[in-house]
Amino acid sequence: MSGVQEQQAGSGRSSGAPHQSRTRPRAALADYLLDQLNVLEGNLPLAGAGDPEAVHNARVAVRRFRSVATCNRFLLPDFPADDVGMLKTLARGLGESRDAEVQAERLSLVLDANGPWHREESLRKLVEALRARAVERAATLEQTATGPVLARARRVLAAGWGHTGRMEVTAALQNRWERLGILMAKAREPLPLDEHHFQLHNVRKAIKGLRYSAEAVTASFGEPALAIVRPAIALQRLLGEQHDAVVASILLTATANVDPRDAAALAQLESLRAVAAETEFLRLLALDPVPSPAIVMALGRTESPRP
Repeated sequence: MSGVQEQQAGSGRSSGAPHQSRTRPRAALADYLLDQLNVLEGNLPLAGAGDPEAVHNARVAVRRFRSVATCNRFLLPDFPADDVGMLKTLARGLGESRDAEVQAERLSLVLDANGPWHREESLRKLVEALRARAVERAATLEQTATGPVLARARRVLAAGWGHTGRMEVTAALQNRWERLGILMAKAREPLPLDEHHFQLHNVRKAIKGLRYSAEAVTASFGEPALAIVRPAIALQRLLGEQHDAVVASILLTATANVDPRDAAALAQLESLRAVAAETEFLRLLALDPVPSPAIVMALGRTESPRP
Protein backbone atom coordinates (compact mmCIF):
# COMPACT_ATOMS: atom_id res chain seq x y z
CA MET A 1 0.00 0.00 0.00
CA SER A 2 1.35 3.42 -0.90
CA GLY A 3 -1.01 5.75 0.88
CA VAL A 4 -2.78 6.68 -2.33
CA GLN A 5 -5.78 4.36 -2.28
CA GLU A 6 -7.97 7.33 -1.54
CA GLN A 7 -11.71 7.66 -1.35
CA GLN A 8 -13.34 9.84 -3.97
CA ALA A 9 -15.56 11.88 -1.64
CA GLY A 10 -15.96 15.43 -2.74
CA SER A 11 -14.35 15.01 -6.13
CA GLY A 12 -17.36 16.61 -7.81
CA ARG A 13 -17.21 14.38 -10.85
CA SER A 14 -19.24 15.33 -13.88
CA SER A 15 -18.52 15.49 -17.57
CA GLY A 16 -19.46 17.92 -20.27
CA ALA A 17 -18.08 20.43 -22.74
CA PRO A 18 -15.73 22.94 -21.19
CA HIS A 19 -17.97 25.90 -21.97
CA GLN A 20 -21.19 24.25 -20.75
CA SER A 21 -20.40 23.92 -17.04
CA ARG A 22 -23.20 22.82 -14.77
CA THR A 23 -21.76 24.35 -11.61
CA ARG A 24 -19.95 27.65 -11.21
CA PRO A 25 -16.33 27.33 -10.06
CA ARG A 26 -17.20 29.14 -6.84
CA ALA A 27 -19.90 26.63 -5.93
CA ALA A 28 -17.77 23.66 -7.01
CA LEU A 29 -14.90 24.75 -4.75
CA ALA A 30 -17.24 25.37 -1.81
CA ASP A 31 -18.93 21.99 -2.22
CA TYR A 32 -15.60 20.19 -2.47
CA LEU A 33 -14.15 21.84 0.62
CA LEU A 34 -17.31 21.22 2.62
CA ASP A 35 -17.22 17.57 1.54
CA GLN A 36 -13.70 17.27 2.94
CA LEU A 37 -14.78 18.82 6.24
CA ASN A 38 -17.62 16.29 6.44
CA VAL A 39 -15.27 13.37 5.78
CA LEU A 40 -12.74 14.67 8.28
CA GLU A 41 -15.31 15.26 10.98
CA GLY A 42 -16.91 11.86 10.42
CA ASN A 43 -13.64 9.93 10.61
CA LEU A 44 -11.75 11.71 13.39
CA PRO A 45 -13.39 9.90 16.32
CA LEU A 46 -12.51 6.47 14.88
CA ALA A 47 -9.09 7.73 13.81
CA GLY A 48 -8.35 8.78 17.37
CA ALA A 49 -9.24 5.25 18.44
CA GLY A 50 -6.61 3.88 16.06
CA ASP A 51 -8.83 2.64 13.22
CA PRO A 52 -6.40 2.49 10.24
CA GLU A 53 -9.07 3.13 7.61
CA ALA A 54 -10.43 6.12 9.50
CA VAL A 55 -6.91 7.50 9.87
CA HIS A 56 -6.44 7.12 6.12
CA ASN A 57 -9.76 8.78 5.26
CA ALA A 58 -9.17 11.67 7.63
CA ARG A 59 -5.63 12.16 6.34
CA VAL A 60 -6.78 12.32 2.73
CA ALA A 61 -9.60 14.74 3.58
CA VAL A 62 -7.36 17.18 5.41
CA ARG A 63 -4.78 16.97 2.61
CA ARG A 64 -7.44 17.72 0.01
CA PHE A 65 -8.84 20.59 2.01
CA ARG A 66 -5.45 22.23 2.60
CA SER A 67 -4.30 21.69 -0.97
CA VAL A 68 -7.40 23.17 -2.62
CA ALA A 69 -7.63 26.05 -0.16
CA THR A 70 -3.97 26.87 -0.78
CA CYS A 71 -4.30 26.67 -4.57
CA ASN A 72 -7.28 29.03 -4.53
CA ARG A 73 -6.32 31.18 -1.54
CA PHE A 74 -6.68 34.41 -3.51
CA LEU A 75 -10.26 33.44 -4.37
CA LEU A 76 -11.36 32.16 -0.97
CA PRO A 77 -12.02 33.97 2.29
CA ASP A 78 -9.07 34.07 4.68
CA PHE A 79 -8.92 31.21 7.15
CA PRO A 80 -7.62 32.16 10.62
CA ALA A 81 -3.86 31.56 10.84
CA ASP A 82 -4.22 29.52 14.03
CA ASP A 83 -6.76 27.26 12.35
CA VAL A 84 -4.49 26.74 9.36
CA GLY A 85 -1.72 25.77 11.77
CA MET A 86 -4.01 23.38 13.62
CA LEU A 87 -4.97 21.62 10.37
CA LYS A 88 -1.29 21.32 9.47
CA THR A 89 -0.53 19.77 12.86
CA LEU A 90 -3.48 17.42 12.47
CA ALA A 91 -2.28 16.41 8.99
CA ARG A 92 1.19 15.66 10.38
CA GLY A 93 -0.20 13.45 13.15
CA LEU A 94 -2.49 11.56 10.81
CA GLY A 95 0.39 11.13 8.36
CA GLU A 96 2.74 9.71 10.96
CA SER A 97 0.10 7.27 12.15
CA ARG A 98 -0.76 6.19 8.62
CA ASP A 99 2.87 5.84 7.56
CA ALA A 100 3.61 3.54 10.48
CA GLU A 101 0.59 1.38 9.63
CA VAL A 102 1.57 1.23 5.94
CA GLN A 103 5.11 0.14 6.81
CA ALA A 104 3.82 -2.50 9.22
CA GLU A 105 1.49 -3.96 6.59
CA ARG A 106 4.19 -3.79 3.95
CA LEU A 107 6.75 -5.63 6.09
CA SER A 108 4.21 -8.22 7.19
CA LEU A 109 3.35 -9.09 3.59
CA VAL A 110 7.03 -9.35 2.62
CA LEU A 111 7.75 -11.66 5.57
CA ASP A 112 4.84 -13.93 4.63
CA ALA A 113 5.88 -14.13 0.97
CA ASN A 114 9.61 -14.64 1.44
CA GLY A 115 12.12 -16.33 3.71
CA PRO A 116 13.37 -18.22 5.54
CA TRP A 117 14.74 -15.51 7.82
CA HIS A 118 17.64 -15.68 10.24
CA ARG A 119 15.67 -14.05 13.06
CA GLU A 120 12.05 -13.90 12.00
CA GLU A 121 10.83 -13.23 15.53
CA SER A 122 12.65 -9.88 15.62
CA LEU A 123 11.08 -8.90 12.31
CA ARG A 124 7.61 -9.82 13.57
CA LYS A 125 8.25 -7.71 16.66
CA LEU A 126 9.13 -4.81 14.40
CA VAL A 127 5.76 -5.20 12.68
CA GLU A 128 4.03 -5.15 16.08
CA ALA A 129 6.00 -2.08 17.14
CA LEU A 130 5.05 -0.21 13.99
CA ARG A 131 1.37 -1.00 14.49
CA ALA A 132 1.58 0.09 18.11
CA ARG A 133 3.24 3.33 17.02
CA ALA A 134 0.41 3.95 14.55
CA VAL A 135 -2.23 3.54 17.27
CA GLU A 136 -0.30 5.63 19.81
CA ARG A 137 0.21 8.48 17.35
CA ALA A 138 -3.46 8.47 16.38
CA ALA A 139 -4.44 8.62 20.05
CA THR A 140 -2.53 11.89 20.48
CA LEU A 141 -4.67 13.74 17.92
CA GLU A 142 -6.24 16.74 19.59
CA GLN A 143 -9.80 16.06 18.57
CA THR A 144 -11.24 18.42 21.18
CA ALA A 145 -9.45 21.31 19.47
CA THR A 146 -10.38 20.34 15.93
CA GLY A 147 -14.14 20.63 16.50
CA PRO A 148 -14.12 24.44 16.78
CA VAL A 149 -11.62 24.66 13.90
CA LEU A 150 -13.92 22.72 11.59
CA ALA A 151 -16.92 24.75 12.70
CA ARG A 152 -15.10 28.01 11.98
CA ALA A 153 -14.02 26.70 8.57
CA ARG A 154 -17.66 26.03 7.70
CA ARG A 155 -18.62 29.56 8.73
CA VAL A 156 -15.79 31.04 6.68
CA LEU A 157 -16.90 29.12 3.59
CA ALA A 158 -20.48 30.32 4.05
CA ALA A 159 -19.56 33.93 4.88
CA GLY A 160 -18.80 35.16 1.40
CA TRP A 161 -16.44 34.81 -1.52
CA GLY A 162 -14.55 36.91 -3.94
CA HIS A 163 -14.86 36.50 -7.70
CA THR A 164 -14.15 32.87 -8.58
CA GLY A 165 -14.28 32.58 -12.32
CA ARG A 166 -12.87 30.16 -14.85
CA MET A 167 -9.87 32.31 -15.65
CA GLU A 168 -8.72 32.55 -12.02
CA VAL A 169 -9.11 28.83 -11.38
CA THR A 170 -7.34 27.95 -14.62
CA ALA A 171 -4.46 30.28 -13.73
CA ALA A 172 -4.12 28.67 -10.29
CA LEU A 173 -4.02 25.19 -11.82
CA GLN A 174 -1.54 26.29 -14.46
CA ASN A 175 0.76 27.67 -11.76
CA ARG A 176 0.75 24.29 -10.05
CA TRP A 177 1.41 22.50 -13.32
CA GLU A 178 4.38 24.76 -14.08
CA ARG A 179 5.73 24.20 -10.57
CA LEU A 180 5.49 20.46 -11.23
CA GLY A 181 7.60 20.91 -14.36
CA ILE A 182 10.29 22.75 -12.39
CA LEU A 183 10.41 20.02 -9.76
CA MET A 184 10.52 17.28 -12.39
CA ALA A 185 13.45 18.97 -14.10
CA LYS A 186 15.26 19.09 -10.76
CA ALA A 187 14.60 15.39 -10.14
CA ARG A 188 16.13 14.54 -13.53
CA GLU A 189 19.43 16.21 -12.64
CA PRO A 190 22.38 14.00 -11.60
CA LEU A 191 22.05 14.07 -7.82
CA PRO A 192 23.18 11.99 -4.85
CA LEU A 193 20.68 9.20 -4.23
CA ASP A 194 19.22 10.73 -1.05
CA GLU A 195 18.70 14.08 -2.79
CA HIS A 196 17.18 12.34 -5.81
CA HIS A 197 14.67 10.58 -3.57
CA PHE A 198 13.87 13.88 -1.87
CA GLN A 199 13.20 15.56 -5.21
CA LEU A 200 10.92 12.72 -6.31
CA HIS A 201 9.06 13.12 -3.03
CA ASN A 202 8.51 16.78 -3.91
CA VAL A 203 7.29 15.77 -7.36
CA ARG A 204 4.81 13.37 -5.79
CA LYS A 205 3.43 16.09 -3.53
CA ALA A 206 3.13 18.46 -6.48
CA ILE A 207 1.23 15.90 -8.54
CA LYS A 208 -1.06 15.22 -5.61
CA GLY A 209 -1.77 18.92 -5.12
CA LEU A 210 -2.53 19.42 -8.80
CA ARG A 211 -4.79 16.38 -8.82
CA TYR A 212 -6.82 17.52 -5.82
CA SER A 213 -7.14 21.05 -7.16
CA ALA A 214 -8.45 19.73 -10.48
CA GLU A 215 -10.80 17.31 -8.71
CA ALA A 216 -12.32 20.23 -6.84
CA VAL A 217 -13.65 21.82 -10.04
CA THR A 218 -14.69 18.76 -12.06
CA ALA A 219 -18.35 19.67 -11.41
CA SER A 220 -17.65 22.98 -13.13
CA PHE A 221 -15.12 22.10 -15.84
CA GLY A 222 -16.17 18.54 -16.58
CA GLU A 223 -14.00 16.48 -18.93
CA PRO A 224 -11.10 18.97 -19.17
CA ALA A 225 -10.58 18.73 -15.39
CA LEU A 226 -10.80 14.93 -15.52
CA ALA A 227 -8.13 14.98 -18.24
CA ILE A 228 -5.80 16.33 -15.55
CA VAL A 229 -7.01 14.05 -12.78
CA ARG A 230 -6.71 10.72 -14.61
CA PRO A 231 -2.96 10.71 -15.41
CA ALA A 232 -2.20 12.40 -12.09
CA ILE A 233 -3.75 9.49 -10.18
CA ALA A 234 -1.62 6.91 -11.99
CA LEU A 235 1.59 8.90 -11.60
CA GLN A 236 0.88 9.62 -7.95
CA ARG A 237 0.31 5.94 -7.24
CA LEU A 238 3.67 4.95 -8.72
CA LEU A 239 5.58 7.62 -6.84
CA GLY A 240 3.74 6.57 -3.68
CA GLU A 241 5.07 3.04 -4.15
CA GLN A 242 8.56 4.40 -4.82
CA HIS A 243 8.44 6.54 -1.69
CA ASP A 244 7.15 3.74 0.54
CA ALA A 245 9.90 1.42 -0.71
CA VAL A 246 12.58 4.02 0.02
CA VAL A 247 11.19 4.63 3.52
CA ALA A 248 11.04 0.87 4.18
CA SER A 249 14.65 0.40 3.09
CA ILE A 250 15.82 3.18 5.41
CA LEU A 251 13.74 1.82 8.28
CA LEU A 252 15.16 -1.67 7.96
CA THR A 253 18.79 -0.59 7.84
CA ALA A 254 18.35 1.76 10.80
CA THR A 255 16.45 -0.58 13.14
CA ALA A 256 18.29 -2.22 15.99
CA ASN A 257 17.59 -5.81 17.13
CA VAL A 258 17.11 -7.02 13.55
CA ASP A 259 19.60 -9.50 12.15
CA PRO A 260 21.87 -7.55 9.76
CA ARG A 261 21.51 -10.27 7.13
CA ASP A 262 17.72 -10.03 7.25
CA ALA A 263 17.85 -6.23 7.19
CA ALA A 264 20.18 -6.25 4.19
CA ALA A 265 18.02 -8.71 2.25
CA LEU A 266 14.82 -6.79 2.93
CA ALA A 267 16.43 -3.44 2.18
CA GLN A 268 17.71 -4.78 -1.12
CA LEU A 269 14.25 -6.03 -2.01
CA GLU A 270 12.74 -2.63 -1.22
CA SER A 271 15.44 -0.85 -3.22
CA LEU A 272 14.57 -2.97 -6.25
CA ARG A 273 10.91 -2.15 -5.81
CA ALA A 274 11.73 1.55 -5.60
CA VAL A 275 13.70 1.41 -8.83
CA ALA A 276 10.92 -0.54 -10.57
CA ALA A 277 8.28 1.97 -9.49
CA GLU A 278 10.39 4.94 -10.59
CA THR A 279 11.10 3.30 -13.95
CA GLU A 280 7.40 2.72 -14.54
CA PHE A 281 6.66 6.28 -13.45
CA LEU A 282 9.06 7.69 -16.04
CA ARG A 283 7.64 5.41 -18.74
CA LEU A 284 4.08 6.49 -17.94
CA LEU A 285 5.08 10.14 -17.71
CA ALA A 286 6.39 9.93 -21.27
CA LEU A 287 3.30 8.12 -22.56
CA ASP A 288 0.53 9.91 -20.66
CA PRO A 289 1.71 13.12 -18.98
CA VAL A 290 -0.48 15.45 -16.98
CA PRO A 291 -1.72 17.98 -19.58
CA SER A 292 -1.41 21.73 -19.25
CA PRO A 293 -4.49 23.17 -17.50
CA ALA A 294 -4.22 26.31 -19.62
CA ILE A 295 -4.83 24.20 -22.71
CA VAL A 296 -7.37 21.66 -21.53
CA MET A 297 -9.38 24.18 -19.52
CA ALA A 298 -9.33 27.12 -21.90
CA LEU A 299 -9.44 25.24 -25.21
CA GLY A 300 -11.04 21.98 -24.19
CA ARG A 301 -8.12 19.90 -25.52
CA THR A 302 -6.42 17.01 -23.77
CA GLU A 303 -3.18 17.10 -25.74
CA SER A 304 -0.48 19.44 -24.47
CA PRO A 305 3.26 19.82 -23.96
CA ARG A 306 4.70 17.65 -21.21
CA PRO A 307 5.66 19.25 -17.88
